[in-house]
Amino acid sequence: SGIITADGQVNGTWAAGCQSQEPDRGYARYYTFTLAQQSNVTIDLMSSVDTFLYLREGEARSGSVRFFNDDVEENVNRNSRISVSLAAGTYTIEATTYAVGEMGNFTLTVSGLSGTTTDPDPEADTCGETITADGTNTGTWAADCQSEQRRGHYSRYYTFTLAQESNVTIDLMSSVDTVLYLRAGDARSGAPMYENDDVDRLADNLNSRISETLSARTYTIEATTYSAGETGNFTVTISGLGGG
Repeated sequence: SGIITADGQVNGTWAAGCQSQEPDRGYARYYTFTLAQQSNVTIDLMSSVDTFLYLREGEARSGSVRFFNDDVEENVNRNSRISVSLAAGTYTIEATTYAVGEMGNFTLTVSGLSGTTTDPDPEADTCGETITADGTNTGTWAADCQSEQRRGHYSRYYTFTLAQESNVTIDLMSSVDTVLYLRAGDARSGAPMYENDDVDRLADNLNSRISETLSARTYTIEATTYSAGETGNFTVTISGLGGG
């Protein structure tokens, strides 16, 4: 583990004693870098071992996962790549393995730390948005937005903030079988507070609903699918953001 201050390559080794923060990953190494301004950053992780790459917020190894990648090309090779436009700030790379208990050598290559100013990448965060009022939001599931909860499933994320305790109802409707998660805070990873597969658990239907009394704070909705690899359109309807 270490601090990266310039573009270039870092060589590392996976071994017992440095574990991934993710429950289904193996050994890991961590590298922190800081951007003084918005930059296009590319991170490549290469090894003879099948790799997995995470990019986390801040300098903590357990920080919220912003981006992750398994294969440079899905299901084609062992190497991983994250290439995104990042705002100024500190980030932590987790270089780990696809399988638990794998050991071996790897090369991590980072470019973009020189701080080349760029316009915001319109695709930097097409997977999430902020909800500020009651209403219905339309969305589409596609391969570029992965679920943090269900491996191989596609997701969209919606964040909202309550100024006071409120009775909140969230409905996820689609012609595809849906699953709905609600997490505390604005992180897309972590254990959900609530989840729902069917509006009526005794009935076999496609839609999901969470209806709970929530305290004042920020929450994140994950709208995803029951089956892996499903694509299609959906609507998320939320009520109760006005309090009461």
